[in-house]
Amino acid sequence: MLSGRKILLVLGAFSAFLAAVLFAVAAAGLSAADLVRDTTDTAKLPWWTGGFARLGISMWLVAAAFCVLAGIVVQRASRDRAIFFFVTAGLLTLLSFDDSFQIHEVVAPAHLGISEYAIYAVIAVAASLWAVRFRREILESRLWLLGLAAIMLFGSVSSDVIERGSAAAEDWLKLTGIAALALWCADTGIAAIWDAIGSTQADGSED
Repeated sequence: MLSGRKILLVLGAFSAFLAAVLFAVAAAGLSAADLVRDTTDTAKLPWWTGGFARLGISMWLVAAAFCVLAGIVVQRASRDRAIFFFVTAGLLTLLSFDDSFQIHEVVAPAHLGISEYAIYAVIAVAASLWAVRFRREILESRLWLLGLAAIMLFGSVSSDVIERGSAAAEDWLKLTGIAALALWCADTGIAAIWDAIGSTQADGSED
């Protein structure tokens, strides 16, 4: 359990970061309100605009949260498993940021001069390295569910790259893939937590 002092330090650091960013935005002559207010409110769009996009971002973060929780619980029982969950949570969080701020679609191509395809390539390499490094943990999970998520997400990316099919179909594939991935993370994390609890209880009974 974190001490009250550490909790206050984390909260204080986060609050200071927000204040520094808002001050920098205001000093640059930009509207700080545009940064903190909801997009639909700022742009005066219907309340439901982008609703499924926000749902997808939430599912990325839910999946990451399950992995963080599992990593914390299992770290004493299995260091390798904990590393697997923490690395997975980190990758999912990065994907949520990419989705939230449209990094591969807008920021990288328009402001950084980096092709959208290059970002997709980096994500593919990172996913491949993750799969190779943690193949044992992955093979012990519900592989069919992870495979389903991969197929759906690959279909969404392929539709975006070749620019065929409707945007609705592309996003349906993407959201279904994220949902499958979140379920996989939840299922794998819960199974690992129960294993860790069972291992702890067995050690206690032996004592």
